[in-house]
Amino acid sequence: MILDDEYITRDMLTDESYVGKYFFNGNTIMCDLGKGKINTIAFCSDKHVAEGIAQGLNLLDNLEASGIELKKQNSL
Repeated sequence: MILDDEYITRDMLTDESYVGKYFFNGNTIMCDLGKGKINTIAFCSDKHVAEGIAQGLNLLDNLEASGIELKKQNSL
């Protein structure tokens, strides 16, 4: 992905942006390590929260893999 802008917006992302090694099973976030190995990452309050976090982790992985520099935002 080549960006002309400094920021990534939601309309720049596709459904594939949220797919990767992280997934959810009920309220559990898991990571597929390959070769049949799976790690449990976290337990959430419900399956919707787990789904959102798994998608967010996949998005971060995919952005970093495409060479995009992620900057830490200063907290208020």
